[in-house]
Amino acid sequence: MTPGKEEKKKAPARGARRAALNRDLLGEVRRMQADMHELLEHYEMRVGGALNELVVHLEGDASIDQPPRPTTIRTALAMLDEIREAKIRPRKARARDLARLEKLVGRLGKMTAEE
Repeated sequence: MTPGKEEKKKAPARGARRAALNRDLLGEVRRMQADMHELLEHYEMRVGGALNELVVHLEGDASIDQPPRPTTIRTALAMLDEIREAKIRPRKARARDLARLEKLVGRLGKMTAEE
């Protein structure tokens, strides 16, 4: 066989392998997309729920006859300081901003629970 014919035999095998690998890769990337959506949904439920609890604590909930429970001046000032120092930048949508937000909400929840 000539070198040219030998290369032609390998080319389809290499092309088939490449196509198969790219199909596998595409499947994994699509699974990652689905995982990301699920992660964000769980994150929103967890952190959003904690934020809702803070709102209900401060504002009350008429639907369940829960009156507002305002924080003390000291706690309100401390919470405002925490919020203002958090440096969360939603437009950049970085993972560290999500982590900062989650930690901040946790600290704020503890502050209201300690009263």
